[in-house]
Amino acid sequence: MLSQRRSSRWSPTWFRLWAADSAALLFSQFAAVVATSALAILLARHLGPRNWGLFSGFLGLSLGLSIFVEFGLTQWLLRELARLWVAKGPESVSPGSRRRAGRIVVASLTVNVLLGLTMIVGAGVAAVIFRVGPSSAVLLVALVAYGAFLAACSGLEAVFRARRRLSRVVAATLLEKVLLLLLVLASVLAGSDLFAIGIAYVVAGVARLGFDLVSIVRSGDLVFAAPSRRAARLVTRRSLPFALNRASLNIVPRLDTFILAALSPVAAGYFALGDRALGPVVIIPVVMSSALYPFLAREPSGSRAGWRIVAILGALGSVIGVVGIVLSPRLVPIVFGSDYSHAVRVVQVMLVAIPFVFAANPLLAHVYSARLEHRRLGLGLGGVSFLGTGAVVAGQVLVGPAGAACGYVARSILVLALLALASSASGSADRFLRGRESTRDRSFGEVPAEASTAPNSGGFA
Repeated sequence: MLSQRRSSRWSPTWFRLWAADSAALLFSQFAAVVATSALAILLARHLGPRNWGLFSGFLGLSLGLSIFVEFGLTQWLLRELARLWVAKGPESVSPGSRRRAGRIVVASLTVNVLLGLTMIVGAGVAAVIFRVGPSSAVLLVALVAYGAFLAACSGLEAVFRARRRLSRVVAATLLEKVLLLLLVLASVLAGSDLFAIGIAYVVAGVARLGFDLVSIVRSGDLVFAAPSRRAARLVTRRSLPFALNRASLNIVPRLDTFILAALSPVAAGYFALGDRALGPVVIIPVVMSSALYPFLAREPSGSRAGWRIVAILGALGSVIGVVGIVLSPRLVPIVFGSDYSHAVRVVQVMLVAIPFVFAANPLLAHVYSARLEHRRLGLGLGGVSFLGTGAVVAGQVLVGPAGAACGYVARSILVLALLALASSASGSADRFLRGRESTRDRSFGEVPAEASTAPNSGGFA
């Protein structure tokens, strides 16, 4: 009993369940990283520098466009479905919840399909305008379609995440990546060109989408309705703040390396190396925070559980950052080559941002759970992101590559501070939004009992 009380005091009562969910999602993410790395090596060796560069450019474009196709719907769906399904077990979900869940999932999928078709048609038109060769044109359209499929799957898999059926997320990810690896390997062994590789990506994307749809239908968690224009418009309007915030946090920082390259290609190389080195580490808080939504939905207003998660992840990030700083002088030359020995200092400075990144992600989950994704937050995040890019440039001009890395750290600190400020408003926002919630939910039909009476997920208040 004493050990149980200590566990509840220093960590939320659901900490072990959340840790297990996070471990499952991290496994699928790192398995995907291994598969995509193997794909990159296989294709780079098979295609040669020219075609590999063309393929990489098209794939990067398609994954960038997939962010617009996804349109912030994944996090919005995850929040809404988690609140609908606060109660444990499928038998406790009311018919009203299943109907509303079905409406918002169908409406979200409709938006994904429309945006995806727009991107695919646009890619085909661009290929014609710029007179791209037949094989390259098929590759471009196929990869854009693949990105659109992944965006749609991300939204559909929010159903599994909200219900904490994460084995299906893992299965969908592994199915797609393993099938893609096998199809590309078969294409390489057959000596096929870019055309066949593009088709392999489309087949893998369709397989994942089909798996998700069949799993959702068989689960019986949703009562589907025909897609409506009104529901699609409402979903688009409500997910727009999520899309804008994601653009601020993910797209704007991508300008850093491009701008640095104009000032100093060497500095841009060092900065890009540091960003790539931190990439696998940053996956950890992103994935663990995405697993928080079902648990934050259970927390009553005023709960300190969310802040404990922020402290835990911040401490974990501090340990990882310190270890990385100590090991960087040995690891960087070994992994990237002796030519990058001067990049060690840049990597070490950028590692200082890790604790702030680890703490900011659960804060972002809280802000979204508390329905605080308002216009001012979006403007603030956009301003902070551009300010961070300015700090990177100013650091490069005044100090050099290490100064640019200091700008990277400054952005992370500012994002954390802004989210902490936003989360402090959750108490007043909770009272205001509780009164509006029942009215807003009628846009998708009947308001289920648990949706109108569930506590606001203000775990960081």
